Amino acid sequence: VEVRNSFAPENPYTVITDQEHLTSECALVVSSKSGLSMIDIRGHKFIQPNIFAILAKQHVEVYLTNQSNSIMVVLQEKDKAIFLSYVEEEEDQDVQVTDDVSLISVFHDNSISKGELLVRTFSALEKRNLTQEILSYSISEKNIFLLTKNKFSEKFVSILHNALYEQRPRVKQ
Repeated sequence: VEVRNSFAPENPYTVITDQEHLTSECALVVSSKSGLSMIDIRGHKFIQPNIFAILAKQHVEVYLTNQSNSIMVVLQEKDKAIFLSYVEEEEDQDVQVTDDVSLISVFHDNSISKGELLVRTFSALEKRNLTQEILSYSISEKNIFLLTKNKFSEKFVSILHNALYEQRPRVKQ
């Protein structure tokens, strides 16, 4: 079975067969979601605890959140005004909105170390002088997320697909 991108079938694709098995080094999925906005709120102390329940009732999907020295949220561009309407104004806060971004997701199993996945990911992007906006790990550490401009989305997916799938050793059954 060939799994192809229905919008760009000429791009690299995955072949599923019972004839071949992967070695222990593999990433399971490389995907992208475009048309997003990144909202970075610096100096903000917290997000209202019920903000995600409120947004869900309004059918607003939040794709990624991160909180350290700032609060970063990634959501559909069309939903940014709804989210911002729930952000309480504070004196020393700085809100930066970046539109036209894509979220690149790499889901992997535990047989590849975090370090190896990061090395292969960043080496592949660095060779082509591509940089990402942010890197985030999920709590389960089974996936990483990168943000880039929409115009680089297909290139990122293709490069990472090659670095994480095509470059891996395979063994025949």
